Amino acid sequence: MTNNHDEIAAVEQAGLIVKEVPLVTDPQTERAASYMAAKAKRRSAYPGHIGIGN
Repeated sequence: MTNNHDEIAAVEQAGLIVKEVPLVTDPQTERAASYMAAKAKRRSAYPGHIGIGN
């Protein structure tokens, strides 16, 4: 299980079938919200994520 697009590509290139299943979760702390927002900005790991309560 990963949100890393590079890891998904590597697994597919190895010949395995990958099924993407979005994991939707709300951050429980401000620190988690900051982490998820940074990931969303850098790598689209959490598309549409802005912060706590969104």
